[in-house]
Amino acid sequence: MPDDRATETVPPLQLVEEILRVDAVDRDPADGETVPPPREVDGVMIISVVEERLRVVRELVLVEEVHMREVRTSEPFEQTVSRRVMRAVVERYSTEQGD
Repeated sequence: MPDDRATETVPPLQLVEEILRVDAVDRDPADGETVPPPREVDGVMIISVVEERLRVVRELVLVEEVHMREVRTSEPFEQTVSRRVMRAVVERYSTEQGD
């Protein structure tokens, strides 16, 4: 029975020496910002490393509204009060001549 498996000759692995530089970046991504994808700048591969942190934020959240409307009403009201009275007496003189 013939062997159907093919064999392949692979060249030996090549040793690559590279200088690895790690820059610490301490900045918070903006809300909704995702992790930047790996990129290459001037022949340097830049891979962003992120960690998940819990952030406790105090913020105002609208939970309900109170609507107020000014309404004016009239109600009958009685109260006993004291009052002062002034009287004036008016006398009329005749202006006719010959009296």
